[in-house]
Parts: sequence; structure tokens; C-alpha cells
Amino acid sequence: MHPGPAPLTDTERAAAEARTSIGTPPAEPEHPRPEPETVPAYAADPGDHDALLDEFLDTHGDW
Repeated sequence: MHPGPAPLTDTERAAAEARTSIGTPPAEPEHPRPEPETVPAYAADPGDHDALLDEFLDTHGDW
């Protein structure tokens, strides 16, 4: 009995080599998120949903 994990099989070794030999593409920097905008309470009402939907459907006929 040997302490530790079992040795890698040929398939596991080949898979590990394939993952490490290609190299990872450089990560693109994350774009900073815009700061949330503070809206006055009177401007934060839900609005007329039917009018908004009608305007959207008129603008985007494919929907």
C-alpha cells in the first residue's frame, strides 16, 4: 500500500498535458460599471406600462 493518490493513467496524463500546453488566452479587462444614478422620488413612478409596451412594439415590429 502506498500513501497518496494513485498515479495518473496515460489518458489522464495526456489530458493534463493538453490542457497546459495550449496556453490560456489573455483575459479581457472588465469594463467598469457606470455608477447608479440617483433619481428623485417623483421621477421614479412606474409610468404607463401599456403606453410603453405599445411604443416598444411600434418601434420593434419584429416582436
